[in-house]
Amino acid sequence: MAVRFAQKHAVAIFQDIPRDENGNFIPELDDSGRETDVLVSDYGTGQRRQIILNSDHAVILANFRDVVERELDRVRMQMGGQTLRVNPPSLLINTQTARQQPVSRQCWHTDLSEGQTGYVAIAAVQKFSLLVFPGSHKEVQECWRLQDLVKRGVISEASFKACLGSHSFKAVRMNLELGDILFMSGHTIHAGDRGTDKHPGLRMHWYVTDDEKKNETSQIVLYGDDFAKRFH
Repeated sequence: MAVRFAQKHAVAIFQDIPRDENGNFIPELDDSGRETDVLVSDYGTGQRRQIILNSDHAVILANFRDVVERELDRVRMQMGGQTLRVNPPSLLINTQTARQQPVSRQCWHTDLSEGQTGYVAIAAVQKFSLLVFPGSHKEVQECWRLQDLVKRGVISEASFKACLGSHSFKAVRMNLELGDILFMSGHTIHAGDRGTDKHPGLRMHWYVTDDEKKNETSQIVLYGDDFAKRFH
């Protein structure tokens, strides 16, 4: 039932972030044609999809959600996160028509922005894989700190690039089986893995944050090419 529900109701999510012919990111336009602060996303083939499970979807995987959310609450309290809240989960699925190849890898990104505090939990309803850079949240947070120093004129752009260092990072493929839960900082760099042929890879995704989660996923190329090229 959950697979059919997701196939029918889930909508495409970003696959990458495009640039124009000059290498610049492309802002969305409002109804009057003016540029906004939101950047255009590339949804690729539209095969990576999700739906947020609100109160209207209480029967979808209800027992599974209850078990996982009890564990989330236990972890939240052990971390001293009395101010954190468990947001309604998203149900994600990989779709594939008879003429399509499995979904390709997503671009590297973090789930929470600089101003947000919290962590992410992903639970496998079916087996699936995710590409993760363990510990990368520290690199992201240091990048934000250095960028703030540049903005305030404390250090130069050249010093910022030098401070980033030359060390590169290689992603780890996390293979999750039914019932496995992956916890990671909301600032951890990761990406949805390439899909498996004819396999939906159904999974549920929670944000545990200090306020209501807003759509502030950040692709790491937005932090600068010098930062992004270190992760592969």
